[in-house]
Amino acid sequence: MSADTLPEDPAYVFCPESASGDDPCRILILVEDMTVAIPTALVALTQDHGVLLCDRLNRRLGFDNAAWTAIAQRFMRRAAGHGHTVH
Repeated sequence: MSADTLPEDPAYVFCPESASGDDPCRILILVEDMTVAIPTALVALTQDHGVLLCDRLNRRLGFDNAAWTAIAQRFMRRAAGHGHTVH
């Protein structure tokens, strides 16, 4: 799926990019049915702060932690199946 073929109202979530240790992590947008993450200018100081920030952003979209992490996991599996990696 590409940006040209996005559904009218796609499900998307904010997700922290994996970071090692206490390194800062970038916040990504993951769109269901796409295989490439969309980077943002948002950065969290740690992975834990990234999860807290994404919890807050995703709550506004109607997704609790369990819901958005499930979408993120499906995205990661789909991306890996297409040879993409999201750190």
